[in-house]
Amino acid sequence: MILGRPLPLSWARFGVEGGKPELGDVLVFMRQGGGHVGLYIGEDSRCYHVLGGNQGDRVCIARIAKERLYSVRQPPYVNKPRSTATYRLAANGEVSSNEA
Repeated sequence: MILGRPLPLSWARFGVEGGKPELGDVLVFMRQGGGHVGLYIGEDSRCYHVLGGNQGDRVCIARIAKERLYSVRQPPYVNKPRSTATYRLAANGEVSSNEA
């Protein structure tokens, strides 16, 4: 815990507010017992696809429901890469419900 918050939720203070998620943004999600953090890869109509660790005890890309989103954060870019954009992906795979 940092400042009375579970560590994943502390990522909501990283960098700058991101607004609409873009490739590489840090996404912070709420879950039972705390939070979860992953890097934005893309999205479908219902879920964000995020690269993260300890998702089912492995590093992988998981689909997480959009309604669980807590915060979108970006590094404080001096020169923002051109690849930072919103990416639409197919809605394939299970939706993660608990990343612990």
